[in-house]
Amino acid sequence: METENNLLQQAYFGLIALATFNNMNGEQIIKDLKQNPELWEIVVPGFLIGETETFKIREALEKRIYFDTLYIKTTGKCKGKLQKLAKKWQADRTYWIRTNEGLIFKVWFD
Repeated sequence: METENNLLQQAYFGLIALATFNNMNGEQIIKDLKQNPELWEIVVPGFLIGETETFKIREALEKRIYFDTLYIKTTGKCKGKLQKLAKKWQADRTYWIRTNEGLIFKVWFD
């Protein structure tokens, strides 16, 4: 399972690196997260609501991807440090969400 999670996270990081939505700098986000692995368990991009198939094809042809949200499953440690990172990333809003899976840090770029 650990290897599967690593492969999945690598795939998500690959998508995040291609992010071009508003102020989102995917490469900086990945760099910061990799430097702070104690803060998170998995990071998942959230895609724009209302996208059409045509929009997704255009993204692929442009070798870009658009999404406006990151969902970070946290370890629950150093919540303040994650919030500081989100500010550095120029996120517009952040939310803490408690779920059955644990604590999720939602980072939204408008």
